[in-house]
Amino acid sequence: MWLVKPSNFNRGRGIGIFKNMREIQDYMFKKKSGIKGWVVQKYIEKPLLLDGRKFDFRVWALVTGDFKIYVYRQGYLRTSSG
Repeated sequence: MWLVKPSNFNRGRGIGIFKNMREIQDYMFKKKSGIKGWVVQKYIEKPLLLDGRKFDFRVWALVTGDFKIYVYRQGYLRTSSG
């Protein structure tokens, strides 16, 4: 399974799940209005869960032109609802 989502949308708008490349191409061609780019990723069918919920970490970092990396120490954990 593959997850396809517009790169400039949020809150789950425009997301589709597909089995093959032909379905993905058809979907992207039909939904191209107002979309600047796409994210296509493998759908994780058995994700690691935290108390039965999907989760992710958000951490901010800055990479300078000379490749120095600065990481903001306070990130946060997001979990899915319900």
